Amino acid sequence: MKPAVIGLITIVLAALLVVCLVSFGGYKVYQGFQDGSGGSYGKTNSRGTFTLYYADWCPHCKTVKPMFQEFMGDGVVYVNGVPLAAKMVEEKQIQKGVDPPIQGYPSLLYSDAAGKIVEFNGPRTPDGFMTFLKQQILS
Repeated sequence: MKPAVIGLITIVLAALLVVCLVSFGGYKVYQGFQDGSGGSYGKTNSRGTFTLYYADWCPHCKTVKPMFQEFMGDGVVYVNGVPLAAKMVEEKQIQKGVDPPIQGYPSLLYSDAAGKIVEFNGPRTPDGFMTFLKQQILS
């Protein structure tokens, strides 16, 4: 086989691996929304930001919101010694086309320093939040 073909096969397999890891990990990855791009997402931490998007009329939000408020404390969460920003954004504050796409409420999104956004899809508890953030820091 020619080196160009081997290189192309390697790139395709690597891309498939990434897709599988994201798919089977239960997370959605959004591209094209940069940290600090404006909108309600606004200025964020250079290490990453974990955001709860919620609506006051949503019964699930009423359950998760107090847990997230306790988890986020004063807006900084330490994950393995790394400070991450944590914040809450109400439905009315979201700017369509500027903020990441919100599929439903509540939505919990982590944005890393490069602007990659991953949707949380685990247990909506402080332990679930921390487990998810540790996985994001390590990846």
